[in-house]
Amino acid sequence: LSLDEWRHAAAGRPKELPLPSMTAVCLSGECGVSTHAGGLVRLWGATTGRRLAAHQQRIELTACAACGPIFVAGDAAGALHAYNTDAEFGAPRVSRSPGGGAGVRSVAVGSPSSRPAV
Repeated sequence: LSLDEWRHAAAGRPKELPLPSMTAVCLSGECGVSTHAGGLVRLWGATTGRRLAAHQQRIELTACAACGPIFVAGDAAGALHAYNTDAEFGAPRVSRSPGGGAGVRSVAVGSPSSRPAV
């Protein structure tokens, strides 16, 4: 979005989206992804709030981040769940934390071409 588009969006009334018990949210392009109490992950249109897809996890999700079509959610058991919003938004790829036991508190996702600053 351009600066003028952001200003216009900020001037309007906020839209109330039907996303109950949200534990984390992130936007990436035209999609929003949110995690909710009970392990629910929802993919929704960022401008409409309309649900596009959903997936149920067994463990409470605690953090999320997105970059392009890739969305990652962390859970209370220390696992990361990776989704691709361009493909089927179904069963994610899961990676367990080597430390185990500690819940994920924060997630950051960068593009494959990004490099850390030195």
